[in-house]
Order: sequence, then C-alpha cells, then structure tokens
Amino acid sequence: MKKVLLIILAYSLAGCTSNRFAVDHAATTNFGKFGGLEIPEFKSNVAGADAKKIAGALNEQLKAKIENHNKKTDRTPIFSRVDLDASTEDNFLVAQCTLISHEKGNRAARYFVGFGAGKAYSTVKCEFIDKMSSAMRSEATFDGELGIGVFGGSASEATSAMVNLIVKYIEINY
Repeated sequence: MKKVLLIILAYSLAGCTSNRFAVDHAATTNFGKFGGLEIPEFKSNVAGADAKKIAGALNEQLKAKIENHNKKTDRTPIFSRVDLDASTEDNFLVAQCTLISHEKGNRAARYFVGFGAGKAYSTVKCEFIDKMSSAMRSEATFDGELGIGVFGGSASEATSAMVNLIVKYIEINY
C-alpha cells in the first residue's frame, strides 16, 4: 500500500514537460571521431542568483545524464569518456554552453490556472567545438519547458527535459 501511495504522490508532483531544439549550424563532423567530451561550466547570460546557480550545475547534470544513458543503452555508448575539465587532452569535443533564458514560473498558476499560465522554461545555446583545432563543429539551441503539473510541478523539470534533449542531440550526431 505504501508503494502505491508513493507512486501516486510522485505522479502528483510531476509536471508535463516539453522540449525542442533548433540547429543553428549542422554538425560538420561526426561526434564519434572524438576521444571524449569536455563539458566546462555553463555560462549564463541571465541575471540573478537563481539562473547562475542553475547554470553552474548544468555541466554536472549533463555529464551524469550521458553516463546514465551509456549504462542503459544496448548500443555503442556515446563518449566513453566525459570530463568537466579535460585540459590535458586534445582529441576532445568541447560542449561550450550558455544559459540564455530561464524562468522558474509560478507553480500555483500552473496548478490552478493551467493553459500555459506560470510556465517554467530554460533555454541553452551550445557550441560543440573541436578542442584541437578550435573549429566549431555544430551549434544548437535547446528549450525545456514545464507547462502544467498536477501540483504545479517543479521548475527543475524544465531544465532536466532540456538536458535530456542535449543528450539526444549528441547521440544523433555521434
């Protein structure tokens, strides 16, 4: 009975997320040719402590999502080596990402009003750069949003959806 109640509670707290990406510059090189992926700390163009805190944690979240993806997949893993700082390595692809918009929205509005009121969203622009030549190999913009939730959902679901999409984009180009 406790398990059923926990599942119902988890569902109740969850929100409905959506995500999308736009490719600004298509990949010029298959990402699989690189020995690894370096994910330095995300920059933030958004003012405010909340946005800076989110940007500061996204590189670790992306690293963890790629590692988790690799554990779950039965296909070839994407980037068997993922580092936050690969300063001594040359054959790496660098994911240089910037948080360009973030709105935590209003949980009460998402819960009581719905229809997009109080929407939470995050947008990140990522440049994928060949570390050895400094050439940009791809550029894309990723959006994650949370529009509704049974109890309003958590704004962190929007950033989590966005990070999942970055992993998907890397996988597509690997």
